[in-house]
Amino acid sequence: MAVVIALIVARRAQAMVKLTGKGAMLSVSLSPEEIGSRLGPFGERLSLAAINGPASLVISGDPEALSALEEACERDGVQTKAIAVDYAAHSAQIEGLKDELLEAFEPISAQSGEIPFHSTVTGELIDTAELGAEYWYRNLRQSVLMEPVLRSLLEQGQRAFIEVSPHPVLSFGLQEAVDAHPEAGEVSSLETLRRDQGTPERFALSLAGAHAAGAEVDW
Repeated sequence: MAVVIALIVARRAQAMVKLTGKGAMLSVSLSPEEIGSRLGPFGERLSLAAINGPASLVISGDPEALSALEEACERDGVQTKAIAVDYAAHSAQIEGLKDELLEAFEPISAQSGEIPFHSTVTGELIDTAELGAEYWYRNLRQSVLMEPVLRSLLEQGQRAFIEVSPHPVLSFGLQEAVDAHPEAGEVSSLETLRRDQGTPERFALSLAGAHAAGAEVDW
């Protein structure tokens, strides 16, 4: 599995180099319903890149169009924050890389796994045997459906969430999802590493936090 992940990360990064300097991404505090009318005038120049929470979105696309959207949001008192990248993941620009990405991901031979897999591409529980080349292209092209997955997991009784990354960036969206479902009660938002804390000690501390939150840890 680690080899497959390394392949996906490396090949995606190689392909995305071709889009460097052509895009931008912006965090916007609006709901998917509220952002629709704002994106409409821009056509394919802007895309809804991610739904991280009920009112925590990421928009990506053409830098000039994104600047215009940012200015309009600020005039209306809508909170925004630029993301420090110069490419537009999960936007129409990715379509130009489709053939290259499908060829790069072609060696992937997906199999059914033992751990339930809730996809942020479909927003649903899926069989990991479906995670072939086409899936991983869609993973980069389509909107990230984080909020629908979080909502589903909360409804199923999940109360501990671990973000596997160099630094947690999705905790705000998770808290929004929890706030929208007060019946969920106490929910733990955990991480594996933190910025400037990428040591074995940090990872061990995170494991301890997961254990304390009720997650099953294989020590």
